[in-house]
Amino acid sequence: MAGGLRLNEQEAAAIIARINKVTGRDASRALSVARAIEEPKRKRAPKRGPSELELLLAQQISLLELPAPEREWKAIPGRDFRLDFAWIDRKIGLEVQGMVHRIKGRFKNDIEKRALHLLHGWRVLEVSGAEVRSGRAAAWLVTLLEGA
Repeated sequence: MAGGLRLNEQEAAAIIARINKVTGRDASRALSVARAIEEPKRKRAPKRGPSELELLLAQQISLLELPAPEREWKAIPGRDFRLDFAWIDRKIGLEVQGMVHRIKGRFKNDIEKRALHLLHGWRVLEVSGAEVRSGRAAAWLVTLLEGA
Protein backbone atom coordinates (compact mmCIF):
# COMPACT_ATOMS: atom_id res chain seq x y z
CA MET A 1 0.00 0.00 0.00
CA ALA A 2 1.81 3.09 -1.22
CA GLY A 3 1.64 6.22 0.88
CA GLY A 4 0.84 4.71 4.28
CA LEU A 5 -2.60 4.07 5.72
CA ARG A 6 -4.77 5.70 3.09
CA LEU A 7 -5.52 4.16 -0.28
CA ASN A 8 -4.68 6.11 -3.39
CA GLU A 9 -7.19 6.02 -6.24
CA GLN A 10 -5.35 3.27 -8.12
CA GLU A 11 -5.19 1.00 -5.04
CA ALA A 12 -8.86 1.65 -4.28
CA ALA A 13 -9.83 0.88 -7.89
CA ALA A 14 -7.96 -2.45 -7.74
CA ILE A 15 -9.75 -3.44 -4.52
CA ILE A 16 -13.13 -2.38 -5.92
CA ALA A 17 -12.47 -4.46 -9.04
CA ARG A 18 -11.69 -7.53 -6.91
CA ILE A 19 -14.84 -6.96 -4.84
CA ASN A 20 -16.94 -6.62 -8.01
CA LYS A 21 -15.50 -9.90 -9.30
CA VAL A 22 -16.15 -11.84 -6.09
CA THR A 23 -19.60 -10.44 -5.28
CA GLY A 24 -20.98 -9.55 -8.69
CA ARG A 25 -21.84 -6.17 -7.19
CA ASP A 26 -21.06 -2.91 -9.01
CA ALA A 27 -19.11 -1.00 -6.40
CA SER A 28 -17.38 1.39 -8.83
CA ARG A 29 -19.32 4.47 -7.70
CA ALA A 30 -17.96 3.96 -4.21
CA LEU A 31 -14.62 5.48 -5.29
CA SER A 32 -16.15 8.95 -5.10
CA VAL A 33 -17.27 8.57 -1.49
CA ALA A 34 -13.95 8.47 0.44
CA ARG A 35 -15.18 9.51 3.88
CA ALA A 36 -12.75 10.02 6.75
CA ILE A 37 -11.94 7.05 8.94
CA GLU A 38 -13.25 7.45 12.46
CA GLU A 39 -11.24 6.42 15.47
CA PRO A 40 -12.85 3.68 17.55
CA LYS A 41 -15.11 4.88 20.38
CA ARG A 42 -13.52 2.42 22.84
CA LYS A 43 -9.92 1.35 22.88
CA ARG A 44 -8.37 -1.81 24.25
CA ALA A 45 -6.15 -1.09 27.22
CA PRO A 46 -2.90 -2.53 25.83
CA LYS A 47 -3.49 -1.25 22.29
CA ARG A 48 -2.45 2.13 20.99
CA GLY A 49 -5.48 2.50 18.73
CA PRO A 50 -6.56 0.78 15.54
CA SER A 51 -4.02 -1.23 13.58
CA GLU A 52 -3.04 -0.32 10.04
CA LEU A 53 -5.13 -3.27 8.82
CA GLU A 54 -8.18 -2.11 10.77
CA LEU A 55 -7.81 1.38 9.30
CA LEU A 56 -7.50 -0.04 5.80
CA LEU A 57 -10.61 -2.17 6.27
CA ALA A 58 -12.50 0.81 7.73
CA GLN A 59 -11.61 2.77 4.60
CA GLN A 60 -12.83 -0.07 2.37
CA ILE A 61 -16.11 -0.22 4.32
CA SER A 62 -16.53 3.52 3.80
CA LEU A 63 -15.64 3.37 0.09
CA LEU A 64 -18.21 0.63 -0.44
CA GLU A 65 -20.84 2.69 1.39
CA LEU A 66 -21.62 -0.21 3.73
CA PRO A 67 -23.47 0.51 6.97
CA ALA A 68 -21.15 2.13 9.50
CA PRO A 69 -20.01 -0.31 12.18
CA GLU A 70 -19.35 0.33 15.84
CA ARG A 71 -15.67 -0.01 16.64
CA GLU A 72 -14.19 -1.96 19.56
CA TRP A 73 -17.67 -3.13 20.61
CA LYS A 74 -18.14 -5.11 23.84
CA ALA A 75 -20.88 -7.55 22.82
CA ILE A 76 -20.73 -9.89 25.82
CA PRO A 77 -21.85 -8.44 29.16
CA GLY A 78 -19.34 -8.88 31.95
CA ARG A 79 -16.46 -9.76 29.61
CA ASP A 80 -13.75 -7.55 28.18
CA PHE A 81 -13.89 -9.16 24.73
CA ARG A 82 -14.25 -6.56 21.99
CA LEU A 83 -15.09 -6.88 18.31
CA ASP A 84 -12.96 -4.78 15.94
CA PHE A 85 -16.10 -3.97 13.90
CA ALA A 86 -19.71 -4.65 14.93
CA TRP A 87 -23.08 -4.20 13.27
CA ILE A 88 -25.13 -4.40 16.46
CA ASP A 89 -28.61 -4.52 14.94
CA ARG A 90 -27.59 -7.54 12.83
CA LYS A 91 -25.36 -9.17 15.48
CA ILE A 92 -22.53 -9.36 12.95
CA GLY A 93 -18.93 -8.79 13.96
CA LEU A 94 -15.64 -8.70 12.14
CA GLU A 95 -12.23 -9.43 13.64
CA VAL A 96 -8.93 -8.62 11.95
CA GLN A 97 -6.45 -11.24 13.14
CA GLY A 98 -2.84 -10.14 13.22
CA MET A 99 0.29 -12.01 14.22
CA VAL A 100 -0.33 -11.40 17.93
CA HIS A 101 -3.24 -13.86 17.75
CA ARG A 102 -0.75 -16.70 17.19
CA ILE A 103 0.69 -16.30 20.68
CA LYS A 104 -0.38 -19.34 22.73
CA GLY A 105 -2.22 -17.43 25.47
CA ARG A 106 -3.90 -15.09 23.02
CA PHE A 107 -4.90 -18.01 20.81
CA LYS A 108 -6.68 -19.71 23.74
CA ASN A 109 -8.49 -16.47 24.60
CA ASP A 110 -9.58 -16.12 20.97
CA ILE A 111 -11.13 -19.61 21.06
CA GLU A 112 -13.16 -18.64 24.14
CA LYS A 113 -14.09 -15.31 22.55
CA ARG A 114 -15.38 -17.03 19.38
CA ALA A 115 -17.39 -19.54 21.40
CA LEU A 116 -19.00 -16.91 23.63
CA HIS A 117 -19.91 -14.68 20.69
CA LEU A 118 -21.53 -17.64 18.97
CA LEU A 119 -23.44 -18.61 22.14
CA HIS A 120 -24.70 -15.00 22.40
CA GLY A 121 -26.05 -15.14 18.83
CA TRP A 122 -23.26 -13.25 17.05
CA ARG A 123 -21.85 -14.18 13.65
CA VAL A 124 -18.21 -13.11 13.58
CA LEU A 125 -16.15 -13.02 10.40
CA GLU A 126 -12.43 -13.43 11.11
CA VAL A 127 -9.97 -12.20 8.49
CA SER A 128 -6.21 -12.00 8.10
CA GLY A 129 -4.07 -9.13 6.91
CA ALA A 130 -3.66 -10.69 3.48
CA GLU A 131 -7.44 -10.82 3.04
CA VAL A 132 -7.81 -7.17 4.07
CA ARG A 133 -5.04 -6.02 1.72
CA SER A 134 -6.42 -8.01 -1.24
CA GLY A 135 -10.02 -6.82 -0.78
CA ARG A 136 -11.29 -10.36 -0.08
CA ALA A 137 -12.28 -9.42 3.49
CA ALA A 138 -14.43 -6.54 2.21
CA ALA A 139 -15.98 -8.81 -0.43
CA TRP A 140 -16.86 -11.41 2.21
CA LEU A 141 -18.28 -8.67 4.42
CA VAL A 142 -20.51 -7.42 1.57
CA THR A 143 -21.86 -10.96 1.13
CA LEU A 144 -22.41 -11.40 4.87
CA LEU A 145 -24.18 -8.04 5.34
CA GLU A 146 -26.37 -8.53 2.28
CA GLY A 147 -27.47 -11.93 3.58
CA ALA A 148 -28.36 -10.62 7.04
